[in-house]
Amino acid sequence: MKRVGIVTYRDIVDGKGRFLQAYALYNVIEKLGYKAEIIDYYPSTPESGDAEILHKFKRAIKNPKRWNNYIKKLLHIRMIKIYNDDFVESRRSYECFIRKNIRITEEKYYGYEKLLKAHFEYDAYVCGSDQIWNPYFQGLDDAYYLRFAPKDKRIAYAPSIGIT
Repeated sequence: MKRVGIVTYRDIVDGKGRFLQAYALYNVIEKLGYKAEIIDYYPSTPESGDAEILHKFKRAIKNPKRWNNYIKKLLHIRMIKIYNDDFVESRRSYECFIRKNIRITEEKYYGYEKLLKAHFEYDAYVCGSDQIWNPYFQGLDDAYYLRFAPKDKRIAYAPSIGIT
């Protein structure tokens, strides 16, 4: 059976939209007769999380039209959700569902360099879907363009940049 590695939003447990699009893509690939697996990729290391927030904040400062949007997102995602009991319970239920229904790599890949060093043996690589190419959400990370995979094995499924 041919194997397909999927690169999508990091931490799909962290949001209904992320989870639903990842699960839908995974399911379609499986129903087409392939063995799908989500590559558990995180653009930054746990230690660089604060640096990532600072980087996004600096980018927001350069574009005053987006200040309000960025600040709301950063506060919402990084601070409010962490202490929200409903969020914690919701996350647990997503984690349980994912463990039972979606294959994810055992290893977590923190940073693009880790992907370059990995020895994946997939017949195809899929990036998608939704706004994985949005420079304000994911950055311009080469992983989301599958640059670590052989060119003849790359497939982009409904990615968008989400900006005009």
